[in-house]
Amino acid sequence: MAQDPLDQALQAGLKPVFVVLGDEALLVKQAEERLTAKATDGVMVAFNLSVARAGEESAAEALSVARTLPMMSARRVVILRDVHEAPPALIDALLRYLENPSPSTVLGVFGTGFAKAGDGKDPLKRVEALLKSDGVLVRYRAKDQDPVAFAIETARGLGCSLDRREATLLVELVGKDLGQLR
Repeated sequence: MAQDPLDQALQAGLKPVFVVLGDEALLVKQAEERLTAKATDGVMVAFNLSVARAGEESAAEALSVARTLPMMSARRVVILRDVHEAPPALIDALLRYLENPSPSTVLGVFGTGFAKAGDGKDPLKRVEALLKSDGVLVRYRAKDQDPVAFAIETARGLGCSLDRREATLLVELVGKDLGQLR
């Protein structure tokens, strides 16, 4: 099985911004967990980890926190979940942050995609351009996944074995949703 794109990016080291998007919710959630674990390694989590949902009113504070220096640690970690629920003002603020991200913060942005920015445009192209030097964009699309291989790998990780025929049958019974297969 090919190496996960987030794992490849993390092997190269932490960047100031990681944007993980996709319609495969399980993979996005697992990516958030892996990024958080890697970014908080050696960090005083109680003082330097902030998590916000983009659809909540307090989400705008997450970007302010991202600009704050870490407390008694080398870095601060800010996780912004459900960016697809972000209001246009938050998307605009996020784009401004991406123009000059804090070098002492790792900002993780997660969701199915981006809502339209305040100017009505899809901000993904601008996000991609802004991340070229200071960040990473990872996409998990359901259409790009192999649910049979996923079932085999998941079983192996649990100490079990499935051959291809058994895994195919499991996918036929359960469906292609990786969360259900797990």
